[in-house]
Amino acid sequence: MKMFTPKELAEKILPYDSFDIFNKECGITLPQKGSETYALAVDMGEKYLDYTIPVLPLSQYIRFTDDGNRNGYETPYFDRRRALISLMSAELCEGEGRFISKIMDILFAICEESTWVVPAHNYSVKCHTEPVIAKMPEPVGDKIWAIDLFSAETGAHVALALYLFKEKFEEKIPRLFCDRLRYELNRRIVRPYLDTYDLWWMGYNRPSVNNWNPWINLNVMTVAVFSAEDTRTRHALAEKCAESINFYANSLPADGGCDEGPNYWGVAGACLAEFAELCFYATGGKYNVFDNKLLFDAVDYIRKANIADDYYFNCADSHAKTRPDHALIRRIAKKLGNENLYCFANSHMKEGAKKLFERGASHHLPCTALFSMCDAEYDTDAPGYKALRCEVFESMEVACLRECDDPQKGFYLGTKGGHNAENHNHLDVGNYIVYCDGKPVVIDAGVGTYTKFTFSLDTRYNMFAFRTEDHNLPLINGHGQWIEREHHAEDFTVKRAENTVSMQLKEAYSNKDEIESFTRTASLSDGKITVCDSIKLLSPGSAEFFVTVLNKPEKLGKNTFRIAEDAVIRFSDGFDVTAHPIVFEDAAFARDWETDRIYKFSIKSAENLKTIELVAEISHG
Repeated sequence: MKMFTPKELAEKILPYDSFDIFNKECGITLPQKGSETYALAVDMGEKYLDYTIPVLPLSQYIRFTDDGNRNGYETPYFDRRRALISLMSAELCEGEGRFISKIMDILFAICEESTWVVPAHNYSVKCHTEPVIAKMPEPVGDKIWAIDLFSAETGAHVALALYLFKEKFEEKIPRLFCDRLRYELNRRIVRPYLDTYDLWWMGYNRPSVNNWNPWINLNVMTVAVFSAEDTRTRHALAEKCAESINFYANSLPADGGCDEGPNYWGVAGACLAEFAELCFYATGGKYNVFDNKLLFDAVDYIRKANIADDYYFNCADSHAKTRPDHALIRRIAKKLGNENLYCFANSHMKEGAKKLFERGASHHLPCTALFSMCDAEYDTDAPGYKALRCEVFESMEVACLRECDDPQKGFYLGTKGGHNAENHNHLDVGNYIVYCDGKPVVIDAGVGTYTKFTFSLDTRYNMFAFRTEDHNLPLINGHGQWIEREHHAEDFTVKRAENTVSMQLKEAYSNKDEIESFTRTASLSDGKITVCDSIKLLSPGSAEFFVTVLNKPEKLGKNTFRIAEDAVIRFSDGFDVTAHPIVFEDAAFARDWETDRIYKFSIKSAENLKTIELVAEISHG
């Protein structure tokens, strides 16, 4: 069943001259003068009134192919867009024209960019079927064919600016400036999007798609709604966007799970939800898919993945902390009729607009930045949020168990099975994490700064944080897990009444032919977490288990260590247990964990055995 009906959407979309995002059907109301949101928006914009627009040198563009560095070009590239959305938000609130000149300066600089595609996504047009990264932008003039994540976002920035400030631009420079914006949108977004079905993320020639699909389609739809004045073009864009995003919706599991992890949900499931919202607004409320069960579950994923505060179960390429747009989540929850999700999102908005603006100045989704700024106030009448004790995604084989319904109290145990061909995959089948009173104890280090080596099969799985031993898993006879779907968990079972998860992990290992069985069972009961591993080998061998913790372990006794203020871990006798620090070389890890190092236990079997059994018990104390 398709989530969107392309032709129906195209028929119902309002003509450009009839569309008003601030009409009563849309319910978008700008922050009022005197409100916290108004003051924060204007203050942020004022910081950019004297902004010097950074240059985007070719030497930094080509760095990606030379040494793998993305930041040299992307930092000033995104800085321009961060400044633009901040100035636009300020002008929207104040409305006196004070920020218009600087907005126009940045838009003009963006129009002058040789490409809106970032270096890491600059696939050569000469190798369309087998794309390679080109050193510099190849297409010139009107021969642009590629659209990546950030060129689509840039198009959305430009389209929103054109829609919101067209009259003020015309006052400064009649016709010419707005014509330039329309020309660039048509050249870089509209024509490339309509002229090809071959871009991999569109989904027409690919069995499955990832976050690129909803992320780009949402931004192209933003271009359609806010800038396409020609009715035929407007309808064509809307119809194709809906057709393409259906490929993503159809690829989602029935429970709405996001195997790319909570960091990517903000540009995956959240984009799907916002696409539905934009369709609703663009048709004056006549096109409504908020009764769709899959959409309900795809949005509810982010609530289920939350541990406490900004901590989320960070599978795959996810950081320890993420700040999804809670104003967006709350707004969509209301449309979906999901009261529990509404309370969850609202509970994260107690600081009002402050937290939103700390996150939102660098917002990747221009449309969301606008809508969420208009809905940033805390709802004091909403009930408090209570987390469920057990959340399970059967599709991804992920289970989250809690000791209490208050996220700030008691133990949290997250476990995953799955397979090693998931999007943004790590070698982590069978991994588990533990939090206590909302704080990390046993952790998954997450992911560092992206470079070209992050996405190369030759290097990715030899790097820190991707390997088996960087997760809470063993090496068996010196071997870890390996990639592809054939390396997976089996018999993933959750017994809710007993708060127990079990799975078989033999098939996940590269040397599975040496293993008779590997059973992992994890439970949370009576204020205690117990992880039992039983490895049976076909001939005597060894296992070295690893457990990564945030805090420096304090030895309390034989194989017993304090690992948090109220958490003690004890390993079975018969193993040699040591702990050593992992000092971060990548600032991204240090930022996520707010420390320059974490610690890893090594638990080695004392002798070669056919059966190796380890119990790790974590208790309060």
